[in-house]
Amino acid sequence: TAMLERCGYTTVMASNGAEAIDVFKNNSKIALVLMDITMPKLNGVDASKAILKLDPSAHIILMSGHVKQELSKSLPGHNIAAFLQKPFATELLIETISSTIAKGSKATEALADSIS
Repeated sequence: TAMLERCGYTTVMASNGAEAIDVFKNNSKIALVLMDITMPKLNGVDASKAILKLDPSAHIILMSGHVKQELSKSLPGHNIAAFLQKPFATELLIETISSTIAKGSKATEALADSIS
């Protein structure tokens, strides 16, 4: 959060997947969701599915330290804008956020490309 705010972004935090859904539901100004796959109460995959049900145009970037190929099995058909494999450089995170916001729409292909 601190790093993103130093880069000029306004952030809102959630401590788990269920809280992330509530935060998203109650804040219409969220331009992008950056979420880890592994979270307490509700994992990132299930939380992102719920967020996309609330707003199919939501921009979601998932990140994980798990092997990308394992994750591709749980995500086919879901409109995730991008996937970041941990660890990743701050520059890659900022570039991914910027390009996702600039696109103005989700790109399932971006997820497929980053997983393969």
